Amino acid sequence: MASQINNSLSLQDAWNSGYLSGKVEVSDNSSNVFDSVIAKKTNSEINSLESFFITHQIDYEKDISLKEVTKRNNEGSCTYFCKPRTLNDLQKMVVFLNNENLDFEVIGDSSNVYFLECRKHNIIISTTKLNNFVHKDGELTCDCGLNLTKLANYCVDNGIANYEGFLGIPGTIGGAVVNNSGAFSSEISKVLKSITFLNTDNEIITLTNKDLKYKRRFSLIKSKQITGLVLTATFDVSNIVGKDVTIKQANDLVIFRRGYIDSDKISLGSVFISSTYSHLRDKYKYRLFLKKIIYFIGKQFIKKDKEKRKFNKELEFKVLGLSRFIDHCDTMNRFYWTKDTKEDIFFDYLNTLSDMSDNTLEIEIEMKGQEVDVKKYLPFYY
Repeated sequence: MASQINNSLSLQDAWNSGYLSGKVEVSDNSSNVFDSVIAKKTNSEINSLESFFITHQIDYEKDISLKEVTKRNNEGSCTYFCKPRTLNDLQKMVVFLNNENLDFEVIGDSSNVYFLECRKHNIIISTTKLNNFVHKDGELTCDCGLNLTKLANYCVDNGIANYEGFLGIPGTIGGAVVNNSGAFSSEISKVLKSITFLNTDNEIITLTNKDLKYKRRFSLIKSKQITGLVLTATFDVSNIVGKDVTIKQANDLVIFRRGYIDSDKISLGSVFISSTYSHLRDKYKYRLFLKKIIYFIGKQFIKKDKEKRKFNKELEFKVLGLSRFIDHCDTMNRFYWTKDTKEDIFFDYLNTLSDMSDNTLEIEIEMKGQEVDVKKYLPFYY
């Protein structure tokens, strides 16, 4: 292994080699050679990166567990986890990393993002400290890190229609714009006017709603036909119907979410795009019809609605041959983590449902990791 390190070794080379990532195991003697060469060749780059964080007052942590990033039971780690305080700092940081050709990922609060555990992730940037917004002349422009529920609350409190359905959706504006997030009658594509976007050539451009070619849980950014980073988003907030109307609608939706959707379990929300389940349900329609008959009879002996829903879910999983996932799912489309959940059962769940649907299910969440690794564990993803 030591012979593979030459005088042109960079920080990126060290990461790619697997040494800094922990992917490559080396002997004590080889490790000493690695340490010696890397200390000479990469310390200036490492110091340069950390100096950048310090100079721009960017909060960062080094060599932390993914559990601290995702709040889920994830193994694995990342070398740097940082949170820029301003859009300008975010822009400068991304330009710096692009110019240095360093691997990095930008996330909000990771509510619909899964990081593969098979290797150490280099740099993860969180936008959650970027949450300013300006409301002027029927438009609201907000930073990419603003929480989507906070946007919804503001609009509801000001009697602005079409935002009530966003209440309770975790995640940030940047991710919502990319995913075309929505619930009930609210959807990003219905209210977004434009975004400012930092492309991979380090240029800030403006993209309109039409430029993003929105479809259900789809945009050209999500499909990587447009690559870069959402900086700000501008929304149409001119449809004012009155606070009494929006609060009434919001309260009804919140009550429904608490009763039928939300829970205290840690999940990624909808794993697959709900509308793509039609083929799977048609394929297993006779089993699901049998489930309905058994449920109709069984529910007569159950008093509480919560217990009825649990019974209905368990029946569905059993008739479809998915019993092993009952303790990890609220519904067929929502997988959750406990302190004992391992990555392999999550991958088993993803691959099993994809196979059952003859690969017609379209995934809504985003997998973070090297493409070769994602393909290895989740062949259907690409």
